[in-house]
Amino acid sequence: MPMWNRRSVLATSVALAVASGIASNGVGAFDADDEGTAADRPDPSLEPNPDLDEQWLSADGGAGNARSVPNDPEFDGEALEPAWSVDIDHVGSVAVTDETIYATNESAVVALEAADGSVVWEADDVGHASEPAVDGDSVYVSGEHGEIVALDRADGSIRWSSDVDPEDRNAVSRHTVAYGAVFVVVEGTLYALEADDGSVRWQLDAVEDEDGETDEFRSDVAAANGVVYAVTEGFALALEPESGDERWRVEATTDWSDRPSRATATGVIVGGSYYGSPIRDAETGERIAAATSEYVELVLDDEMYVGGDAHAFYGRSYAADDEYEWKVDIHYSQVSAAIAGETVYAYVHEAEHPPSAAYSADLVALDKRDGTERWARSGDEVPVGPIRALSGDTLYVSHDDELVALRERSDDGESDGSDDGDANGDESADGSTESESANGDDADDATDGESTEGTGDETSTDELTDDESTDTETTDESPTDDVLGDEESSGSDEEGAESADETAAAEDADATPGLTTGAGIVGGALGLEWIRRKTSADEQTD
Repeated sequence: MPMWNRRSVLATSVALAVASGIASNGVGAFDADDEGTAADRPDPSLEPNPDLDEQWLSADGGAGNARSVPNDPEFDGEALEPAWSVDIDHVGSVAVTDETIYATNESAVVALEAADGSVVWEADDVGHASEPAVDGDSVYVSGEHGEIVALDRADGSIRWSSDVDPEDRNAVSRHTVAYGAVFVVVEGTLYALEADDGSVRWQLDAVEDEDGETDEFRSDVAAANGVVYAVTEGFALALEPESGDERWRVEATTDWSDRPSRATATGVIVGGSYYGSPIRDAETGERIAAATSEYVELVLDDEMYVGGDAHAFYGRSYAADDEYEWKVDIHYSQVSAAIAGETVYAYVHEAEHPPSAAYSADLVALDKRDGTERWARSGDEVPVGPIRALSGDTLYVSHDDELVALRERSDDGESDGSDDGDANGDESADGSTESESANGDDADDATDGESTEGTGDETSTDELTDDESTDTETTDESPTDDVLGDEESSGSDEEGAESADETAAAEDADATPGLTTGAGIVGGALGLEWIRRKTSADEQTD
């Protein structure tokens, strides 16, 4: 069961010094130590996709990539069952808007009816597509060679394809669509492409520090609060989306470039190390918290964040004057999570050490403030898996290469939203493993690209102190101890064997886009009815 305790944390009293260098476009940086003017600071009232009110517009929920939505559907977990399932083969990220789901696989981009999973259109002229993101009348995907392709949402026809032609697709970040542009890092250069026609609005080849040294851009960007948050090897930045001018800049060490940037109205994650990421104030760049994210997909909303390591996943609030904290034992289980309103939804993969894990192959809903369990559903009961989207009355998960829509049963015993109670059709599922690349493909279906090797005995993250690094100790406790200073996060040696004496990882961690391109062709019909599938599987086993 989840454990809960309250603790006081020292509020960060010293703002981070901001480098005095200039961006490659020659614009000076906003100093985080200066109060600045209202016009200088990011503004939470500025929506990145103002024409759409849907909650899940891209791989991680929207332009902020935070995997959180403000409204909680408050599912009755015991009443959840598959309304439909579709065999997409290697389910990766999805986007949902206007009762339509956009998904990708190795050979096509597909649009599905949210009501019953039927195919609206299939665009097979964009092979190996990934990361659908919706804005306006278009859905934007990354193509086979890393180019950005805009498709008409009505019929899947190609509107434009970018001229950016990388030598290595793996050197292309996941794209973010916001403020009328598509933002993408290609081989170290940050591009802002006009959403209407793909022309280059602006590009930044590098960021220059006060010594004249230049840093290329790394990872993807997150958009929120009227700005674009980006990271180089040495800096975290907030940029003006129309011009690329800097709003603020802070020094940040980035050891890993394959973890996503995340942004909400309160907190931002840009830069970090594999084992830990500082969470920064969205308006100033000042550090407000520190999070570990080893086996657990790091997600956040305006009030709190969910992280974890090999032994536990946890929830913590940002505020020192009203802080809460809870943790759940997992012990080398990978976790896919999302926050909706007052609930944390998490899929906990099968535990390597079940006696030490609270959940194994379970989809759970926890109170975000104290971690108490609201409900848990086992894969033996319903087809559960990594969370792909939360939209309206539906929780979308991937299960054995299928995209499954979970909804509550209606009074007549049918799942809400299904046409005739036979929404699962004749589809069958087969298992496979997803692959990861820097353009957003998954390394592991379990944590959407954020899996790691086992790191020996249990890790403890004690005090996060000094400047953005974390010491690792070998203990019997999960790392949820005090956060006491500036930006230290837990680390271990490259061999994965944890040491009590040494192992420090650098401060800021970038997170990999956690959702993969699919591989295969849409089955066309609806998925196999769950009970019949399970019965058939049992008979074959016998």
